[in-house]
Amino acid sequence: MFLGEFRYASHFWCWGPDKNGLLRKALIFLLEPQEGAVREGVKASLDPDTALYLEQGHLQEISRVKELKVSRYIRSLSVARETLRRAGGICELCKQPAPFSDINGEPFLEVHHIIPLSEGGADDVNNTAALCPNCHRAVHYSEDAPLLREKLRLLRKISGSSTNYP
Repeated sequence: MFLGEFRYASHFWCWGPDKNGLLRKALIFLLEPQEGAVREGVKASLDPDTALYLEQGHLQEISRVKELKVSRYIRSLSVARETLRRAGGICELCKQPAPFSDINGEPFLEVHHIIPLSEGGADDVNNTAALCPNCHRAVHYSEDAPLLREKLRLLRKISGSSTNYP
C-alpha cells in the first residue's frame, strides 16, 4: 500500500496474466515516494521491481540489466500506402470514418497485419487492414480480440488463426 504523494520514476512492459490467467502485455509503473510518503505493509522496504517479482513468484528474474534479442520485421511502405488508399479513410473493421486527420491532412488509420509477420503472415495488401486506432487496439488487447481477428480474416478470406497475440 502506498500512502502520500509519489512521482513517476519509470515504467516497463512485461508479460503478466489477465483475469483468465492468459498471458498479456502489462505496463508496470515504478513510483518514487515524495517527502513524507511511505509504503506500508510487508513489502514496505522492497523496491517496486522486487515486490512485483515476489508477487509473481519470480524472484530469480530480478535484474537491473536484461539482454534481449529482438526481431524486427521490415514492412513495405507501398503495401501500407495501398492499404490506406483502399480504405479511403474508413476503418475496415468498424466502418467509421478515421477519427482525425494526421499532420498532412490525411485521414488517420493504422495498418494492421491480419496474420502477423512473426507468425509467417505475408506483407501484402491481402493480409492487411486499415484500422482506426480504437479498433487496432481492440484487435490486440480487448476481451473480444479473438472475434475481431476472425472478422478481419473473413474480410480478407484468410484461413487459419493467429495464436501469439498481442
